[in-house]
Amino acid sequence: MNTRSKSKGAAAVEMALITMLLVTTSLGVAELGRAIHYYDTLAKQARSAARYLAQRDSTTPALQVQTRTQAANVAVCGLANCTGITPVLPNLTVANVSVQAPENVAALGNISVSGSVSPFYGTMDVVVVTIGPPATAYQFTSLASFVIPNITFPSISVAMPRPL
Repeated sequence: MNTRSKSKGAAAVEMALITMLLVTTSLGVAELGRAIHYYDTLAKQARSAARYLAQRDSTTPALQVQTRTQAANVAVCGLANCTGITPVLPNLTVANVSVQAPENVAALGNISVSGSVSPFYGTMDVVVVTIGPPATAYQFTSLASFVIPNITFPSISVAMPRPL
């Protein structure tokens, strides 16, 4: 009888060790999935902001500032005005967004398209929205930092042509 009770105790210890390993692995997989979801959301928000910026008129300096501010808001909350609106991701602010339009970055304006490869000729304006550096990098905060540490995402840039 003494041998049988020892084997029951060994089985309980083995079960405890395996349960801890499985819980830790499950938390790690869940956190990596959440990090990938956050990164994908940031990429989609940058794309939405670039699309918004490319479709807006910004012929005057006042409109240029207003349009860039609205595009940054679209990247943060999905709307041109974020007042009272929760950001799409925790800790995402307009400080994480860099907006470059042809009016304020000379290198982006009037890209020539020519040659025998493309049937389209002429020039186009390009707008660029970046989440992360050169603005403040977005920090993913892990809920299980003992398994997956906090992650600072690299910059996510989206360039989109603007109709002339």
